[in-house]
Amino acid sequence: MINLAVLPENESLLDLIGFVCERYDIGAVYDSRLSDSTDILILCGKAELSALSSGTVIIADTQSPQVIHGLIPFNNTVIGCSASPKDTLTLACRSRDKLVACLRRTISTLSGLTVEPCEMSVIADEAVPLFAALAACAVLLLNGQAPPTKSWFFS
Repeated sequence: MINLAVLPENESLLDLIGFVCERYDIGAVYDSRLSDSTDILILCGKAELSALSSGTVIIADTQSPQVIHGLIPFNNTVIGCSASPKDTLTLACRSRDKLVACLRRTISTLSGLTVEPCEMSVIADEAVPLFAALAACAVLLLNGQAPPTKSWFFS
């Protein structure tokens, strides 16, 4: 069971992450608060991070300057997500009902396994925000889900 927090509270992002965790059999406890037992923090805006523990992996919306500045004092693993090729998890392409996400660097799962750079096809309506789709991909990868041979389904 993983402990997952979304800050600041974002109901639609939490709904998508909950849907994806349920669909792919990832046991998770969700919270809109940070605690010392948080395994994954999805950071999508300015938030109070004083309770951040050193073992928490941060999935960050790097398109938000507030997020970037808020992370400066911390030494946690950060998976930056955006359309920028500088981030860890980026967008390769997107159509009306599908996107291809690209893992640009090697990451470690929560259990310590290595995930090599790869592309992931995701079936997701264009109404699903880019950061939400990339964050859901990151949650799956961090929990040891192998990149799909066909597509992950997020809609």
